[in-house]
Amino acid sequence: MFNFIVKNTEQNEPIFTFPEHGIYNFFADRPAIGRFPIAGFAWTTKEYASELLQTLKDKKPRYIIFGKRLSNLAMSIGRKEELLPEVSRFVKENYILVRSFNTVDIYFLK
Repeated sequence: MFNFIVKNTEQNEPIFTFPEHGIYNFFADRPAIGRFPIAGFAWTTKEYASELLQTLKDKKPRYIIFGKRLSNLAMSIGRKEELLPEVSRFVKENYILVRSFNTVDIYFLK
């Protein structure tokens, strides 16, 4: 997965990781799109959630690393669907799946 990201992005190109995969930004040496490297943290307030979604819409990163499983945070509070469903919807509507790995999918901007 890291090889794919490194080969298909520029050194300083932001990558969005969702919902709790900010460590991939670190390992791939690619910046996050905004101040929430762990997108799930933006779930804590409506203002943060709105900021995250607006940043995603404004920055339009070419690639998104998207977790296939329910996040640990969502599971820990007993949720059956992922946190920030509006972010999931935005990704599914504006990106196409280009690669699938064991625990994550990689989406590309349409």
